[in-house]
Amino acid sequence: MCGICGFIAPGKRYGRDLLEAMSLALRHRGPDDRGWYLTGIERGENFDSLPQGEVGLGHRRLSIIDLSAAGSQPLSNEDGSVRVVFNGEIYNFGDLRKELEARHGFRSRSDTEVLVHGYEEWGAGLLDRLNGMFAFALWDANRRRLLLARDRLGIKPLYYSYLEGELIFASELQALRVHPGFNGRIDRTALAQYFSLGYFPAPRSIFRHCMKLLPGHFALWENGLFTLKRYWEAAPLRPADRKETPRFEGRFENALDELQELLQDAVQRRMISDVPLGAFLSGGIDSSLVVAMMARLQGPIRTFSIGFREDRFDESPYARRISAHLGTEHTEHILEPDATREIVLESAGRLDEPLGDPSAVPAYLVSSLARRGGITVALSGDGGDELFCGYQRYHTMRSLLRFDGWPAGIRKGMFGAAAALLPGRLSRIARSLTYDEYAEIYLDRMSGWKQGMVDLLKGEPERSLFHGTPFWEVAARAARLDPLERLMLIDLKTYLVDDVLAKVDRMSMAVSLEVRVPLLDHRVVEFAHRLPLPYKYRGGELKYILKQLAYRHLPRTLLDRPKRGFGIPVEKWLRRDLQDLLRRYLHRDNVSSWGLVDAEKVDRAIRGFEDGTLRNARFLWGLLIFAMWMDKNR
Repeated sequence: MCGICGFIAPGKRYGRDLLEAMSLALRHRGPDDRGWYLTGIERGENFDSLPQGEVGLGHRRLSIIDLSAAGSQPLSNEDGSVRVVFNGEIYNFGDLRKELEARHGFRSRSDTEVLVHGYEEWGAGLLDRLNGMFAFALWDANRRRLLLARDRLGIKPLYYSYLEGELIFASELQALRVHPGFNGRIDRTALAQYFSLGYFPAPRSIFRHCMKLLPGHFALWENGLFTLKRYWEAAPLRPADRKETPRFEGRFENALDELQELLQDAVQRRMISDVPLGAFLSGGIDSSLVVAMMARLQGPIRTFSIGFREDRFDESPYARRISAHLGTEHTEHILEPDATREIVLESAGRLDEPLGDPSAVPAYLVSSLARRGGITVALSGDGGDELFCGYQRYHTMRSLLRFDGWPAGIRKGMFGAAAALLPGRLSRIARSLTYDEYAEIYLDRMSGWKQGMVDLLKGEPERSLFHGTPFWEVAARAARLDPLERLMLIDLKTYLVDDVLAKVDRMSMAVSLEVRVPLLDHRVVEFAHRLPLPYKYRGGELKYILKQLAYRHLPRTLLDRPKRGFGIPVEKWLRRDLQDLLRRYLHRDNVSSWGLVDAEKVDRAIRGFEDGTLRNARFLWGLLIFAMWMDKNR
């Protein structure tokens, strides 16, 4: 796991000092080593001994596979014409290496080296052969081509900016900000999306001229032309996208056996490491299943969990019981109320761009706990909810979508009137049924406190905030899928990528910890999309097949309990432990100084929270995180 950065600047020459500064901003992602490469475009020259070049690659290394200097990056092919900087892990690198060794000379045991030789053999077709999480930049001097690629599910981040023919890229925005060509203008439309959802949905970022490479995509700069291409889709949205993947037609037991085989192999591949390895354990279905499979392969496993003094949010007792049953070496940390303020400030300060998901706090805590415990790699259970229908909101959406076939006029008239009369949550549900667009229903359900959010912005952002985003793409193109399957696919392409995985990456890499997610092995993802919906959602029971698989490894008595999620007591913290932060960062003068948000409306939102007339704690949390980010970054 590492940090990458670089640029391609036709007609310009930047120095090594720029690459050093960009990579220095990523030092937490790779504290073990650093490397750089500069070249001229016209002649494909290697300017390693000279101070400037038109193409630059920078790298910070967190050593995981092959700890020797042979695994240092940028890493090249035999004649130096192809070079790569890489962030992530290739889990099938051993298989690929065997295939490539007959025609290429390998100088390391690193998984990185299969990228340069694989590219020589298959070009961009290499991406179809990779099983892993990755973001990499590969320079082909002979073709004058720069290839940027991101893994299928978006586990690893990759930002880029392409302005006036000049391309810069990095694992994090703060490395881009070092570059003299960086444009730091805030994207008002993206900010409105953030206030609605609590995260910045790809391809936008907080900065207007900085984009996120979408999962399953690659970008090519070749002879002055810049293009984006998709190389993978989680599920075919229409026959024209690619050859239809057949539905699974076997019996449920056959599906269970195949899922077990796939997931066990995914776990085993993710346990390959030359450094100490462990796992996050919440006590829920997903993480418990992953740890149980790890324990079958190797023991004892080291596990880590976080707890709270508030019983409603504390899952540590469940993790403790799972650990005792599996015989793991377990470490837990209970967050004490008097430490809340400090840890919120610390975790928020690690965010590359604002992320309004409160579970970033426990994600940071458990990552720090594992790193202090001597662990460099941890496996997690992320992805199970999106693949196997695990969120409680799917129950509600299933009910709402029964009215989808009603004429729009009837729905708007009936439920619009009901929304005006009903209180709170019931009013929101009724309002959901008045929307014309499928995606609007989903977005309404995802917003923590929708009314007035976007209206905070000064000026007028785009009227339709989410048109042209993955929300609308899936909603419009996946009409052949069951509505609930569409919801899961939207979550997989949006919420999972830009909230859940972004949170895990930022919080773990802040402490130089690599997190691997076996449930998001692309083979498991493709298999999940082939399964009939009743295998995942049966008789109102969420995540049915994954639970049945977990029962093969763990007693039902340890697993059958209400789902809680990875959350924190937001409202209590804002009213007590963080009240001074709310007033300090969201003070009228501070808010006004941004020139982005209506300070009077922010005051009203805070007053409504304090007097109980508004249930907007999640929104205020997101606004507070944004204010803290502004204080640090403007």
